[in-house]
Amino acid sequence: MPPIQRSRFGAHLEDLLVRHGLVQADLAKRVGVSQQTVSKWITGETLPRPKLVPLLEEAIGVEPGELGRFLYGGPNGSARAFVVPKSDLAALSRKLSRLEPAELARVEAYIDGLFDSRT
Repeated sequence: MPPIQRSRFGAHLEDLLVRHGLVQADLAKRVGVSQQTVSKWITGETLPRPKLVPLLEEAIGVEPGELGRFLYGGPNGSARAFVVPKSDLAALSRKLSRLEPAELARVEAYIDGLFDSRT
C-alpha cells in the first residue's frame, strides 16, 4: 500500500485534535515542535518525520500504531512495511549513481535521519 496523500493525513490529524480537545499549539508543545510545523502537517505541506509518530500518538491519546498505520499502511505502523519492486530500486540506484558527491551526501544524511529515530 503506498503512503497516503498528505491532505488526507492532515484532515485525519485535525479531526483527532478536535475529537481530543486539542489545538495545534497544545500538540506542538507536547511533541516538541513549533505550532507552524503542526500547521504544515494539517495543511498537507509536510508530513511528520517517522520518529515523531509515536510522540504524536501519545500526545493526542490514540493507540500506539494508529497514526503509523494511517501514514505508512503497515500492520504495525512501520515505514519498513513498504515493499519496493526491484525495478524501482534499480531505477533509484541509477539516479543515485548520477548525483554529485555533495548531492549524494545530502540524500544519505536525510535517509540516516529517518532511521536514526528507530534505534
